[in-house]
Amino acid sequence: MKEVQLDMWQPPRQWRIVTADTDLAHVFPPPSTFSFVPASSGAGFNIKHQTPTPDCFCNTVLVRAGHTEPTFEQMTGETELPEWADDNDVIKGKYSTAQDRMRSHFLLDPDVQRLQGLIRVPCHAHGAKLATKFVQNHSPMWIQTLIHVYQFPSVVNGDAPLLVIWAPLSPVCPLNGNGTVIGLS
Repeated sequence: MKEVQLDMWQPPRQWRIVTADTDLAHVFPPPSTFSFVPASSGAGFNIKHQTPTPDCFCNTVLVRAGHTEPTFEQMTGETELPEWADDNDVIKGKYSTAQDRMRSHFLLDPDVQRLQGLIRVPCHAHGAKLATKFVQNHSPMWIQTLIHVYQFPSVVNGDAPLLVIWAPLSPVCPLNGNGTVIGLS
């Protein structure tokens, strides 16, 4: 692994969310967009995002963490991903496989370079179906959870960056588990 400096966070880069698993789709809904803006404190970044729950990112400051950046290939076994296509199940499957492999790598190597911070999220989407062993029809509770934001340059078609948001969530609610989001710029 190599030591690198994060340099892709600066505006005006706009990220488009192409996929979010069930645990984070109610916070980062596809196909919404967002960007990172320098925090007023001068240290770190804020998320500028329009979401169904606009205060999820209120006062969130993402700060740099980790020291090493493995290549996309080291993490997934792939050199690149094709351009996202909403109507192509093969391409969606490639992204899903990459997400699963990256999530496994994040668990094994906690020193991967990233931005991280706490966001305030509902524990599940309104109207979500809970397994019968859990209390039914409870309103989502607001919880704080840690998110890690990773970037991989030149991954999509070999020239565009890939953004991965991973939330190693604590299951305060039965529907609140590991969640990942993929964004393209």
